[in-house]
Amino acid sequence: MEKHPGFFARSRFSSDIKKEINARQIKINLGIGFFNILLCLGIMWVYGIGLMH
Repeated sequence: MEKHPGFFARSRFSSDIKKEINARQIKINLGIGFFNILLCLGIMWVYGIGLMH
């Protein structure tokens, strides 16, 4: 994923397209995303929000 040119982009409005992304930044971004999913699922579980009632 580090070498993929557009999978993780820092900014779409940046003038410097060739900014390198390292493995640490990928791990942090994926961790934040995973935490957000767990947070949303937890909120849905506490408030009883779901597709099947």
